[in-house]
Amino acid sequence: MLNIDYRDLNTIRAKLALLAAASIVDYQELNSRSVNECYEAEVSVSPGFDSWIFIDFDGDATLEIDGDVYAAYTGNRVFRVNPGIHRVRLCLSNVGYSGGRFINFKSMYLIQHAPKTLNFVIKALVVSEVAEAYDDIRNALIMALNKALDYNLRVYRAPGSSRGLGRQLALVRCPENSYTAK
Repeated sequence: MLNIDYRDLNTIRAKLALLAAASIVDYQELNSRSVNECYEAEVSVSPGFDSWIFIDFDGDATLEIDGDVYAAYTGNRVFRVNPGIHRVRLCLSNVGYSGGRFINFKSMYLIQHAPKTLNFVIKALVVSEVAEAYDDIRNALIMALNKALDYNLRVYRAPGSSRGLGRQLALVRCPENSYTAK
């Protein structure tokens, strides 16, 4: 029988953050241009990935992706996109929902993840939130998350990519005395 010290919820979430980073297959800065106080870009999204647009900015804005309108602000800067060619338009607001007037646009990026790994991370994060909310099932869920991280997780590679440094960091940077660290 192995004597395994289980990770707590904070350590599980840290491990999941490393796995999310390791799931990034590719990223690219979008070539955005300023048009009438807005920033516009066109992006081609390849199939086979879980693709997201990340907007690096401070302030409040309206984001349009192919005519669909979204609110963008410091806490909401990542938006999922499907395969295909998309027109992206970001218009910064002069006055934020909290009355602030600070605006700073840096850039827009397309980030592509290995879908199975990112899907695992998202579902595991939801389970960790449930574990935090319900005392009566917390320990069972923490044990299940630990087992999933230690025994069942496989970081899937997208075609043409290597596992690389991100996967190595995710596998190595786990708490001392855990099963994976040995």
